[in-house]
Amino acid sequence: MPRDPLLLAECRALARAVKPFATLEALRGSPEWRELRPRFERVLGVVRRHEPPSAPAAPLHENRVRVVQWNIAHGNWYAQVERALLEREELAHADVLTLDEVDLGCARAGNRDVTADLCRALGLYGAWAPLFLETTTGRDDDPRMAAGRENEEGLFGIAVLSRWPIGETRIIELPSPEILQFDLERMVGRHCALVAEILRPGAPFVAVAAHLEVHRTRDHRTAQARVIADALAREERPVVLAGDFNT
Repeated sequence: MPRDPLLLAECRALARAVKPFATLEALRGSPEWRELRPRFERVLGVVRRHEPPSAPAAPLHENRVRVVQWNIAHGNWYAQVERALLEREELAHADVLTLDEVDLGCARAGNRDVTADLCRALGLYGAWAPLFLETTTGRDDDPRMAAGRENEEGLFGIAVLSRWPIGETRIIELPSPEILQFDLERMVGRHCALVAEILRPGAPFVAVAAHLEVHRTRDHRTAQARVIADALAREERPVVLAGDFNT
């Protein structure tokens, strides 16, 4: 599936632009931030959609919905992830997948569009939202997995995949430890939840993928969960909320 050359160019330009700044305070206090801020908002505010090459198979159980939640560690071991979702009994035949740590153009995951590749392999519809722009190849074993490659888009996000078409989507931005994420991990962005309308015939519902923070305390994660709950308070359809809650 072809990638967006304008997105690639913009992500590379943004990563270069923030590298000289050692702290988030310095970045946001700079004259450059006035111009950079709306550019980051545009890149991080778009939900990207994917369709399967052909109509998905019918659900295994007509009156049940099977949901799988998985933090796939960026897709660093993509082949194993894909194989598990196709072959493992407890994962196969999922009607909805909510996935955390899903890369788009990060060297550690082979610069794949992981969501697009999984939608194609599994025959599912998909929606993906970015959390952060990575300005390095990552942490822990990520540099080893990058194997000398540089990031392409360098985006890190969350995804919802579905057997049924996906209708409206939206991003819920969450209060985040942005200073730690930039100063320590060299990422620009915030945590969020991805809300996706699942157009199940006769019984539509809402699937929400979330990734809560790990750096601070339970109270901070509670505050993030409260933002999600408040944003969904008026929803009248059934809601499936899943994610890496870092509990």
